[in-house]
Amino acid sequence: MFGTQLFKFRFRGKISQIMNLYECFRLYSEENKSSPALHPITLAKLTGIPFGDIAERLQEIPEIFIKLPKRDGITRYRLSSVASNMTSDEMEEQILKAERNETLLFYSMSGITLVMLLLVIFLVSTSI
Repeated sequence: MFGTQLFKFRFRGKISQIMNLYECFRLYSEENKSSPALHPITLAKLTGIPFGDIAERLQEIPEIFIKLPKRDGITRYRLSSVASNMTSDEMEEQILKAERNETLLFYSMSGITLVMLLLVIFLVSTSI
């Protein structure tokens, strides 16, 4: 149980990476006048973020980044239609809201764990 993660936070602490990926897609689509399909290696070269982190972000957040079917054995991603119609400010606001929700979940679960621990300590101390 201690080796597994109960909750995986997709946005908490990763806002700058997500926004960098989003901006990269936006800039690339403005240059090509279409909705680009980019490979994680291309994104790693353009953003300077390690490939493993990019692949993880792209897979974790399907509401922003869509995985396209393999063509020629290469997996590509693009922005979802909702994300491509948002401005950078709207996307940042959306991501900040998701991070706030994850932070609230983190603190509430920490609080519940602390209360349960205090309850156990109280019950053990009163039974002695």
